Amino acid sequence: MPVDDAELLLRWRGGDAEAGRTLIERHAATLHRFFVNKLPEWVDELSQRTLLACVEARERIDPARSFRAYLLGIARFQLLRALREHYRDVAGVPEQWSAAQLVPSPTAAVADDERRALLLRALRHLSIDTQIALELHYWEDLGVAEIATVMGEPEGTVKSRLARGRATLRQVLEQLEADGEQLEQTLRNLDGWAAELRAQRRDG
Repeated sequence: MPVDDAELLLRWRGGDAEAGRTLIERHAATLHRFFVNKLPEWVDELSQRTLLACVEARERIDPARSFRAYLLGIARFQLLRALREHYRDVAGVPEQWSAAQLVPSPTAAVADDERRALLLRALRHLSIDTQIALELHYWEDLGVAEIATVMGEPEGTVKSRLARGRATLRQVLEQLEADGEQLEQTLRNLDGWAAELRAQRRDG
């Protein structure tokens, strides 16, 4: 039976470097997915920044709370910091920018069918924080409490963000000229694709 994150964290703090490596490796793919549909060319750099910050903060991580949510909270911080560093001339705050606004034609966001490609494209037109919330909910299967930890927001705010985000996603899909049937199939398949991703992670 696999050792849970909390136990690995405690062993890591106690000097067990192998436990630390196991814990980090367990969530490496999650970090890759977090960055790849936002700033694909920076995935490796931002993942490394996140992991370094996690190593430095390991004594402050509460083992009673979700390690994955804490790690993704660091990832969000590193993403927003990188956006501030590289896009100083863009008006507003990074949380409200969209990935499509900054990197119009990503090379790494590859989808295996037309509807999924449309969905990935639409997600990139949402604000960064809305995109993060929806992807964490659907792709990573995080609950409201964990997403609240990542976002640094109250749970009620996260619930509202998810509801508004899905409505905005529909509007963006319509603007991207999906026909009616394709639009409905894309929205219906959100849960199905999320289940597929989770199954792949369990089998991998």
